Amino acid sequence: QEPLKSLRAKKAEGPRGGSQKSREVKSVPLELQEDVGDSRKHMRQSTTEHTRQTFLRLQERQVQSKRKKGGPNYERPLTQEELLEEAKITEEINLRSLENYERLEADKKKQVQKKRKIVGPVIRYWSLTMPLLPEPGRDDPVDVEGLDPECHPAGAAPSPGKCSRTFISFSDDATFERCFPR
Repeated sequence: QEPLKSLRAKKAEGPRGGSQKSREVKSVPLELQEDVGDSRKHMRQSTTEHTRQTFLRLQERQVQSKRKKGGPNYERPLTQEELLEEAKITEEINLRSLENYERLEADKKKQVQKKRKIVGPVIRYWSLTMPLLPEPGRDDPVDVEGLDPECHPAGAAPSPGKCSRTFISFSDDATFERCFPR
């Protein structure tokens, strides 16, 4: 019996330093090998078919990569002049877009800032919260003139409570008289 030949292709040994490019090792399918001999008898037909298909796929990829590098769909890098022309066009488009955006924003502001002017008398209700002020007791001395320092203790902290107050204001005295006749 003759020893079986190895089906794996040996990698080409090159210099180990410097460039780290991977080198492709082309394997030839068994049908294309001339001195196959007895090794073909020991391989299944499906294995040989898969090997042949793999080889064809590899060849197709190599052809496609060559087409991409210099084929009809190849896009060359733009020159500096072409890049500047493209940048000018883009700048003009962006400026038009910005002007349009600013115009829309100004229109929106005009619509928001329009306040209704009220003609005639006005009654306003003002409702707000205020801190609750402590009421002076009957025994507490009241400093009317504000000269006596003993009446206003320095360490008195304001009470933490709050109360709600509602004020009504009238735009003129005639409206007040109409609402509250004497």
